[in-house]
Amino acid sequence: MTSEFAPEEGPEGCYLTFEASSGGRLMLLYTQNQIPLDAIGFMCPGPGKSIQAFKFRQAGGWSELIKGIAGGMFVVHEGVESL
Repeated sequence: MTSEFAPEEGPEGCYLTFEASSGGRLMLLYTQNQIPLDAIGFMCPGPGKSIQAFKFRQAGGWSELIKGIAGGMFVVHEGVESL
């Protein structure tokens, strides 16, 4: 769960990343200002909504969405649908 970050600051939200470890896995990174260079997606709260503070603190903001996805796109689609 290491990532390099862009030099500029970004918006508060959740970034979707892919890691080849554990047979391939999708990870979520909740961050208040860092943009991971390997991000493949971004989600943010809608108007009048906010992300709970513990999401940024727990495990450094990292959360595993699904693992073992090196087998094909069907599994990746299943992981993204669970968002």
